[in-house]
Amino acid sequence: MKKPSVFLNCLIVFIISVTVLFINGCARKIVSFTDLSQNSQQQIVFVMTKIGLKKEFQFNPVYKENFSNNTRWITLSCEYRIPPNLDWNTTLAEIDRFMKLNNYQVVVKNIDKAPPENIAVVSISKNNLCIMECTIRQKIIARIAFVIDDLGHNTHALYYATQINRPITYAVLPNMLKSKKLAEIFSRRGDIIILHQPMMSNHGYDPGPGAILPDMTRDQIIETIRKNFEAVPNVRGMNNHMGSLITTNPDKMRVILQYLRERNAFFLDSFTSKSVSIKVARDLQFPVYKRDVFIDNTHDRSAIYHQIDKLCNKAVSKSHAIGIGHFYPLTMQCILEKIPDIERQGIKLVYVCELPREQ
Repeated sequence: MKKPSVFLNCLIVFIISVTVLFINGCARKIVSFTDLSQNSQQQIVFVMTKIGLKKEFQFNPVYKENFSNNTRWITLSCEYRIPPNLDWNTTLAEIDRFMKLNNYQVVVKNIDKAPPENIAVVSISKNNLCIMECTIRQKIIARIAFVIDDLGHNTHALYYATQINRPITYAVLPNMLKSKKLAEIFSRRGDIIILHQPMMSNHGYDPGPGAILPDMTRDQIIETIRKNFEAVPNVRGMNNHMGSLITTNPDKMRVILQYLRERNAFFLDSFTSKSVSIKVARDLQFPVYKRDVFIDNTHDRSAIYHQIDKLCNKAVSKSHAIGIGHFYPLTMQCILEKIPDIERQGIKLVYVCELPREQ
């Protein structure tokens, strides 16, 4: 049998080589984007840390490898649980803003709203590939507002108060030595300031300067409140200091509430007695707030803890509650120490004006 010529062998090799080169040149290379999901995870963690989230959140990743049209990528499904103290809308807005700033496409879909839980699903894409789907949860079963009365006498509790990085409503007495200074300090911190308006009580105790007295006329009551509002900076509302002789008087309360409505200022009834404020407020169609629990009538750590627990239980039963304490170092220290326990229960601290009024 005649062997193929050298020329024929070379031709066969040439044809095979050209064919292989042609096939390799025409074949589409596989493009991998598998690192994008890890990058997006790092970006989410960064923005969460930036807005104040530390070790509280839990991350439960599930990776799914995808392959389509010669493109390989990973979709990361995960869950974040953020604590009650973070603002929900700000959290979602910051994730959306930051990821878009880094050239990701973001879709945020709110699923449910607290109470009992805020839930949103955030889909993150790049190059039209879904690389991350994270469910963000925030358990909030109730809200409480701490209102701290009697500011103005001294600054003894200031150290512990300034350690509390949560919303607190401060009720400042008018015309006291430290009233203006404390109102300015806490309003600069972003806290809500209300006027702690002295009113005469049934017991005949001296309510202090700038008080509303039972023999005052309508004009005298209005002028007294007006001057007190001017004496305390950045006032948003008012509650009563003592006042059982006034809050049980429908005529006096009508004058007070009408004036506050005109000023667009709210009223919190400290409820030191069987007040008529809620009934009068209904007639005026001007809802008011009402205290639920006094937290420090007994000046003892265990007793204050017990009252804070009572406030939390009250909040859980009706979705919100207001607790009134006083500007004592021990009271502010107890609130500071109880915050982690409060928030572990899914209870959020808010300003009093963020709660529903009595209807």
